[in-house]
This record gives sequence, structure tokens and C-alpha cells, in this order.
Amino acid sequence: GWLREKRGFSPHITIGRVKGSVNLARLSELMRTLEHEYWGDQEAGSLVLYQSQLNPDGAKYHKVHVFPFGST
Repeated sequence: GWLREKRGFSPHITIGRVKGSVNLARLSELMRTLEHEYWGDQEAGSLVLYQSQLNPDGAKYHKVHVFPFGST
């Protein structure tokens, strides 16, 4: 039921999003100072696929499917 987009599909994972370029250089420098930090371990029980719809007031996310991990 969706119209096909003219651009090619590029699957990706968004780790973070920056809105605008104010203080972007400062953020980049901060990220460089933290690149070797250990942030701990976390175990995931599933992967959730979301569809994002970008709007002027921010992105809206809709859960498409849940893929549980572990034995089947």
C-alpha cells in the first residue's frame, strides 16, 4: 500500500541523531575523548524493527516487527 521511493533502499541502524549544526564541533571532540571508554555489557533478548517517519516536529517511530533471540 506504499508508493515506491525513487531513491535506493539503504538499511541502517541509527545510533544517535543531531538536529542542526550548533555545537557540532564540540560534540565531535567530546566523542573523540570517549572513544576508548568501556561502557559495560548488555544482553539483548530481541531485535525490534522500527519504521521512522520524519516530520517537522521530530521523528515518529512505529514498531514493525519483533525478532526474539534464543532457542526456537
